[in-house]
Amino acid sequence: MPFKIRTKLIFAFLAIIIPYMVISGTIFLYNMNIIYKGVNKVEAVAGEMKKSYNLQLALDMALMPINDYIITGEKRYMEEFRKTSLEVERWLKELEGELAGLEGLFPAEVKEEKEILNDIRASWQKVKEMSLEIFAIPNPVGNSDAARLMEDMDYKLAYPAIERLRRWQEIDKEEYREAHEESERALRLVVIIMIAGGVILAFIGGFFAIFYSRMFVRPIETIHERVDAIAGGDFKTRLDIKTDDEIEQLANAVNEMAAQLDSFTSNLQGMIEERTAELRESEEHYRGVFEKTPNAIVIFDAETLHFEKVNRGAVDLYGYTEEEFRSLTPPDVSAEVEKTRKAVQDGLAEKFAHVPVRYHKKKDGTVFPIEIFMGTFLSNGRQKGFAVIVDLTAIKKNEEMLKASEERFRTITNTAGDAIICLEAPGNINLWNKKAEEMFGYTADEVMGRDMHDLIVPEKYREKAREGLKGFFQTGAGPVVGKTVELTALRKDGTEFPIALSISAMKIQEEWQTTGIIRDITERKKAEDKIKEQLDLLKRFEKVAIDREFRIKELRDENDLLKKRIGEMEKRFKTNA
Repeated sequence: MPFKIRTKLIFAFLAIIIPYMVISGTIFLYNMNIIYKGVNKVEAVAGEMKKSYNLQLALDMALMPINDYIITGEKRYMEEFRKTSLEVERWLKELEGELAGLEGLFPAEVKEEKEILNDIRASWQKVKEMSLEIFAIPNPVGNSDAARLMEDMDYKLAYPAIERLRRWQEIDKEEYREAHEESERALRLVVIIMIAGGVILAFIGGFFAIFYSRMFVRPIETIHERVDAIAGGDFKTRLDIKTDDEIEQLANAVNEMAAQLDSFTSNLQGMIEERTAELRESEEHYRGVFEKTPNAIVIFDAETLHFEKVNRGAVDLYGYTEEEFRSLTPPDVSAEVEKTRKAVQDGLAEKFAHVPVRYHKKKDGTVFPIEIFMGTFLSNGRQKGFAVIVDLTAIKKNEEMLKASEERFRTITNTAGDAIICLEAPGNINLWNKKAEEMFGYTADEVMGRDMHDLIVPEKYREKAREGLKGFFQTGAGPVVGKTVELTALRKDGTEFPIALSISAMKIQEEWQTTGIIRDITERKKAEDKIKEQLDLLKRFEKVAIDREFRIKELRDENDLLKKRIGEMEKRFKTNA
């Protein structure tokens, strides 16, 4: 049974590629597994190193408030120590989780690191205990006991812990280096295998190429000779090739083409005349386009570069007459002569190209911005170039005005006293001013393009907030649009705080966007809570006084005084509210 060319080539291809794929693929997958493990280890070690450095920094920062307290005796350093202690605890927990995740992958490497972490945690617990002793000293300035405790804390606990941490970092560096080197070795082996396999594949492929070329080339050469005869006008030529494949089909197609050409030549003259008329009409059409287009169009000789024809747009734009243009070349009307000369030469090598020249000059010397599109064509056997020049003067002015407007807007938003955030569907941030950076702890680079809900909305409110915002982006309306509401927001450090939020809607390019103006009302809430506590306390005193009035006559005057004070405070509260 005869096979088609496709079948023959498939058999040849499979004979070459299957053994290559089986052998090289097995080795390739083995080494890629090594590379994958090495990359995972590198990433894991890098994350571990980062957290260990953060822990070291946190330990250093935690010791500073204690030392400052001994020097100044100011109680505020106790609160600072509490905050820095939380940061140390956080990084200890982070590293503990990191080691737990790595223990299953690299148990041998993790063993020493876990011991170091346990030592550091134990030292930290002692540091906290000694710090409480120091903070318990009412007048630490010049106190020998405080100085002794601080010295013991530094030299017996903190500094040894930091040295252990540095040992951990050295272990991580060594693991990072080993994993990187192992991955590189595996990668080099993969490259060598691919190169060797390619050489073997090329050798085998060459053998089959020679074999099959002899099978296909001879009848193809016969077809080529007959096609040359047809091209010479011999439409009576016919081929007799029997190969039972696509070559035989090609020969039959050539025979059919010869028959069609033989029939077609009788009507060819009429077709030529018809086509000539169409070309004449097309020429008139394009001549009208050439003359009437508002953009400048020039045609020049590819060898001499002299302009041969220009339209009215070029005359009006540059200020030269058509006669004056014929003595000029493209570099003569450019403000970037050498760049233009090179761009023209490069453009002549292409059928159509965008020319990287930015400025031209008019007859009066005025320089103006432009954009050029250049192409080539043949006319009477000579290569010609043409260029369409677009005057960008008005566009550049608009861009400058837009840039100035954007700068003014950016200045206004960044100097605003409230946080300003703009969102686009489905809730991604596209504006984040300086006050927002200060309020939430994120820089603009950190939040641009990210979902606002994942960053500043407490987790318990996120789904409800997403649903509300989804409806807004569909309709531009919502229950809080155009109003000011009080909500709870989330800072980068995880703390929640109260805010006053004002939301407005705007439609840009048929898409709804929203702008939120946010004010931190933490201090206001604290003041309100304090007033409420005082009112509740006074109300309890009043109730007790009323209940006991019949028994304690002496308290009536005090009760009246309390009522008066309550009235004054309520009046002040209403006034403030």
